[in-house]
Amino acid sequence: MNPLHSLSPEQTRLLDRLERCQASTCREAQAALADEACRLATRISRVREEIVHPACVPFVPWSLLSRAVIDWDLVRVLVAETLDASPGDLLFAALLDAAHRILSALFEDEDAHNGLWATVLAAGLDVRDLDDRVGDRLRELASAADEGWLPAMPLALETVRSSVSPPAP
Repeated sequence: MNPLHSLSPEQTRLLDRLERCQASTCREAQAALADEACRLATRISRVREEIVHPACVPFVPWSLLSRAVIDWDLVRVLVAETLDASPGDLLFAALLDAAHRILSALFEDEDAHNGLWATVLAAGLDVRDLDDRVGDRLRELASAADEGWLPAMPLALETVRSSVSPPAP
């Protein structure tokens, strides 16, 4: 189980919306469920980018943390692609399936006894304080959810784009 209790209900809702969307035969219902799943994934991703990953920096090697950042970047790409697809498209169903499989694997890997969390907890990260900050930020993002939101730019892509210099004239 993820040691950040405030994230667990959001993660459960996200997987539920993806499963219901995949099972639905109504295109309007699929579109609404996919939109809600994309919003949830975006909120979870933003909280990780803004709070969770920076809190982990002093406690884990970058090689372990960068894997988590890249995995969540993939989720961001899937969110953006899902928003561009339409229910009924073959791509739409494939994107939902990929998102469900990737998110399920990510959430399973977040057990307090595995990977990143095992390392962070063993190193002494104050999980209570982190969980409080995560909960506060999730509430802020949820309350502003209807105010024109867009999926966030994947961090790895942003890093690559900013490190590439423009060609010489």
